[in-house]
Amino acid sequence: MGRIAGGIMSVAAVLMIAAAPARGLESVGWTAKAGMGEARERLAAAVVGGKLYAIGGISTLGTVATVEEYDSVLDAWAPRTSLAQARYGPGVGVVNGIIYVVGGYGTGYLATVEAYNPATDSWASQASLTTARQGLAACALNGKIYAVGGYNGLYLSTVQEFDPINNYWTTKASLPSSRAYLGADVLSGKLYVVGGDPVTNQTRADSYDPATNTWTSKASLSVGRSGLAAVAADGRLYAVGGSNLSVAVQDTVEVYDPTTNAWQSGTALPTARYYLAVASMGTTIYAVGGRGSGTVYLDKTEAGSVTVASAATPDPNAGLGPEGVVAASRPGVFVAPNVLDLSTGKQPAFLLRGGAKSGSVAYRVLDATGRQLRTETVDLDTAGAADLVYDLKTDDATPLAPGIYTVVLSGGELDGRRSRFMVVAKRAP
Repeated sequence: MGRIAGGIMSVAAVLMIAAAPARGLESVGWTAKAGMGEARERLAAAVVGGKLYAIGGISTLGTVATVEEYDSVLDAWAPRTSLAQARYGPGVGVVNGIIYVVGGYGTGYLATVEAYNPATDSWASQASLTTARQGLAACALNGKIYAVGGYNGLYLSTVQEFDPINNYWTTKASLPSSRAYLGADVLSGKLYVVGGDPVTNQTRADSYDPATNTWTSKASLSVGRSGLAAVAADGRLYAVGGSNLSVAVQDTVEVYDPTTNAWQSGTALPTARYYLAVASMGTTIYAVGGRGSGTVYLDKTEAGSVTVASAATPDPNAGLGPEGVVAASRPGVFVAPNVLDLSTGKQPAFLLRGGAKSGSVAYRVLDATGRQLRTETVDLDTAGAADLVYDLKTDDATPLAPGIYTVVLSGGELDGRRSRFMVVAKRAP
């Protein structure tokens, strides 16, 4: 599989250790649902008690205070008590069954905050933001509401935290870049924000850790956009719709996996739109309202059911010849089971064959940064072979955590007349 230089040859393999069966591609099956009573864009949406609420926005009547409630069982919308102040472009978050509507634009940029109790269908005023703005994002995390970014004549990086119990706002670490009409939601105990205006930020993604009050840059969106919406479902973040200079109205859906810090393409929206609102109930995502082509205000509701395609279990002998020997036409390829489930207690075993009649083979386990975690040496027998069972521990006997590791094999004292170091896979017992 490779040339021996100076009596030493190395072969690298990727060893993946999974704590659970691997997830495959995630898709969303979209279906049309009953439309809202009033078509609008730049609205907000929230879910409480299995009901979806669509709040405020702009319609053909101008800025509205409209509130509607969607019942997914009946597939029907019903009017609810209106906001005290008409507004578009607010942020929204839910704490203890109360919907907090933050900022927006009415007769001017708004700092006011209203709290809606679905149980009583009533609104109450709360402490105002210290910075009035519209086009902000708001999310609930650890019992607090976070108001992020926005626009008030300038693009803002301002982040404020609202304590509903004590009814006050606290300033937190600013966004790494100023932006408005971004998407945001909470995933794995962190606040994620994606896209937004100005155009230089349309592919950007960042996460906020409230424990350390710090922001961390994440993998960029493949399709930059503003006026998009984001929602978490089934452990992943969905970036839905939006607009950019290339495509005025997007049907794009991208799916972010925090375990791999990577985006994948999702199933496109049936109706392209921006300035929409999204919310999730379990593994169902609802896309509500927004703007279509031109100045078409949408009443459309589309529901996406999230499904995960199970990743196929790799065949440990895939890619091996009829005798289980790595083909000579694939130099440098080390074939091995590449997905291991530690819960089974199984370990990968391999038969190593070199051209030597004696000597040894060493393996090293490296993490994703190249840091060496484990070294081991196995003696070759008189036939130049050795059974190798990976010890899935570090040198200090700490079990390897789930993750991706590189295994490097090195063989010395090999017969110079045999330039191939063959690896034959055996199934673990």
